[in-house]
Amino acid sequence: RWMPSRRGELTPMGWDTRVFNDNAEGLNLAWLAQDRRMANPDALTYNEYQDTHRVTGGVVGRVELGDRQSLSFTPFLRWTGYEESVPSSVQHRNLLSPGGTLQYTIQRGTGPLVHHVSVGSDLQWQGIDECRHPNLGLAVEGPDVLSDETIQQTGIGVFALDRLELGGRWVAMLNLRYDRVQNRLIDQLQACGVDLSGDATFERVTGRVGVTYEAARELHVYANVGQGFLPPAVEELANNPAQLGGFNRDLSAALSRGEEVGLRGMAGTQALFEVSLFHLDTEQDFDRYRVASRPLETFYRNVGSSRRFGGEVYVSWTPVRPLALQVAYTYSHFQYTNTTRAYRYLPRHRLPNSPARPLVADRTR
Repeated sequence: RWMPSRRGELTPMGWDTRVFNDNAEGLNLAWLAQDRRMANPDALTYNEYQDTHRVTGGVVGRVELGDRQSLSFTPFLRWTGYEESVPSSVQHRNLLSPGGTLQYTIQRGTGPLVHHVSVGSDLQWQGIDECRHPNLGLAVEGPDVLSDETIQQTGIGVFALDRLELGGRWVAMLNLRYDRVQNRLIDQLQACGVDLSGDATFERVTGRVGVTYEAARELHVYANVGQGFLPPAVEELANNPAQLGGFNRDLSAALSRGEEVGLRGMAGTQALFEVSLFHLDTEQDFDRYRVASRPLETFYRNVGSSRRFGGEVYVSWTPVRPLALQVAYTYSHFQYTNTTRAYRYLPRHRLPNSPARPLVADRTR
C-alpha cells in the first residue's frame, strides 16, 4: 500500500487466475434408471469442459478533501480468455472489461442529528469477441464457422446514500439507486444472409431503507427493507435456443422485494454472534432448460415468481489468537409461488440447488 500523505491512500491490486473444469455433468432420469454408476455418455463423447484464464488489475484509493469530505475511487481492468466444449460446438471468447467506482462522501450536522451523505456511480464496459466451430467429437473442432459475433455491454449505476445518526442509540439508512445495462450484439457471420444482430437493455430504480438500534454497548438490533434488480447475464443472453448466434430475446430482468431483521453483538472479548430472519419475494426468476433440437445444451428463461424466507445464525469464537472457530447455520424455505408457460405446475415446488438446512463449521489460524 502506498500512502502519499495523511490525506489519502492508494492500494494497487492484481490477480492472474486459471481455472479448468472438466464437465462430467450428472445423469438424467433415463440414464439413472439404467445404471446409477455409469458416467455421463455426453461428457465422454464430446469432452465437455470450460477453460478460463483471467487477468485483473486495479487500484483502490481514497482522498481526504477536508472539512469532513472524502473521495473514494476504484478503477480496474480485466481480461478473460474463455473456451467451452459443448456437444454442438466449441466456443471461444475473449473479454475485455474496464470499469470503476467513484464515490463522494460528506458529513454534515451537529448535535443529535448528523448526516453521512454519499453519492457516486458504478461504471463498467465489456467487449466480447466470440466464435464457435462444430464439435466433431472429443472437442475436436471442425473448419466450419457456426457463429462469429461481437457483444458490447455498458453498465451504469448511480446511487445516493444517507446514513443518519438520530442521536442517542438510533441510526437510519436511506439508499436510492438507478441501474441501466445495455447489451449490443453484432453478427459478423450473417449466415445465409440472416443478420442476428440485436440489442437488449434493462433499467430500474431501486431503494432501500434500514434502521439500527444500540440496545447495549455490544448489542445492536437492525431491520431493513429493500428492492432488487437482476438483469440477465451475457451468458444467459448469448445462449440462444432459437439458433446458434444472436440473443435470447425472451429474457427479462428478475425483480425482488425483501425484508430482514436481526441482531449482532459480542459476548465478552472472544465471541461474535449474529442472528437474523429474512423474507424475499422475486418475480421472473431465472431457470435453466433444454430444447429437443439441441438436447445437450443449457438455456435460460424467466420461470415465474418465488418466495424465500428463513433464518441464519452465525457464531465466531477466538479462544486464543490466532485460532478462530466459526459456525453458521441457515434454515431456508425457498418455493415457487406461481406458474408460467415454462411448466404446467410450479406452486410449492422448491427452488433447485437450495439446501433447506445447511450447517458450516471451520477453523482458521
